[in-house]
Amino acid sequence: MPIKKNISYARAGLIGNASDGFGGKTISTPVRNFKAKVQIWPRPGKLLIPVDKHRFESMEDLFKYTEANGFYDAGRLVKAATHKFFQYVFQQVEQGELDPSIVDSIKKTNFGMKYKTNIPRMVGLAGSSAIITATMNCLQEFYNLQIKPETLANLVLSAETDNLGIQAGLQDRVVQAFDNLVYMDFSPEAFKKNNGQYGQYDIFTNRKIDLPNLFLLYNKKPSESGKIHSDVKSRYNHPNPDISGPVKQAMQEFARLTDEFKEAMLAGDIEKCMALQNENFDRRRELYGDKVIGEDNLEMVTIPRDIGCSSKFSGSGGAIVGIYESESQYQEMKKRIRGTKYKVKRVQT
Repeated sequence: MPIKKNISYARAGLIGNASDGFGGKTISTPVRNFKAKVQIWPRPGKLLIPVDKHRFESMEDLFKYTEANGFYDAGRLVKAATHKFFQYVFQQVEQGELDPSIVDSIKKTNFGMKYKTNIPRMVGLAGSSAIITATMNCLQEFYNLQIKPETLANLVLSAETDNLGIQAGLQDRVVQAFDNLVYMDFSPEAFKKNNGQYGQYDIFTNRKIDLPNLFLLYNKKPSESGKIHSDVKSRYNHPNPDISGPVKQAMQEFARLTDEFKEAMLAGDIEKCMALQNENFDRRRELYGDKVIGEDNLEMVTIPRDIGCSSKFSGSGGAIVGIYESESQYQEMKKRIRGTKYKVKRVQT
């Protein structure tokens, strides 16, 4: 059996709420500038799963590495993905959804696996879920199984939340499971239409979508993106309507912006898309406050706007996505961040 390979890409939220666990709506796109690649091959003997084998030359080397990469290696993501995949397969066999012979195949066939990623860490580009998605896709191909994208997205989320204790929502996993520009509706009504299993996902694969020029501006020296969520989740779930009400109202506003952005995008109304992106961030800023948003993020939002571009978080913080209308604007942005801790890319969708 030849080596099986799979690639999953980073993602950017073009509109809506980055923390999508609030029953809201969002539109996101793959960012093909950055990817996670997983390979799997038959291997006699014991399973070979990636582990952290990094060795440090000095304390300074260790410090620089952890500053850039955090304290967890991606090997744990591969292991969590593998565990969740086999758990799903065995459950499907027990429920009569899969032929029991797959269990024999799994028990008899061991494999080796390795991964590689260049997705910047801790800037809200869905690097963790990309590794898990690519791993599960490799395992599907290796064992000749097919898991529909809606279910795959749920499995990826479960691997992160249940196995690893990572706070996460479905947005990233849906985009990576479908590998396309996706409109997502996570409202209770949307879930009800799908027996409570997943929301409404509108995939733009078969439509001609002429996306505007998108840029990604990100911090090369970020802090943990998860910190940006602050206490909004607890406020959202608070029994006192005076506390929960403003947060729920904001989430409704994000959903409205998403629907309007979808209409404007399909109509090719770039000016409207830009205005909606700016309004999206401004509303988020009101909700979270400048202290939580952080100085670096505020600076990254301001730089593009000062030259006439739109800007908002691409995820939960650490990276900004927006629209530029001319090459001169993009070059001016590059000029303004020269010598800073920021970097800009044209988004390859």
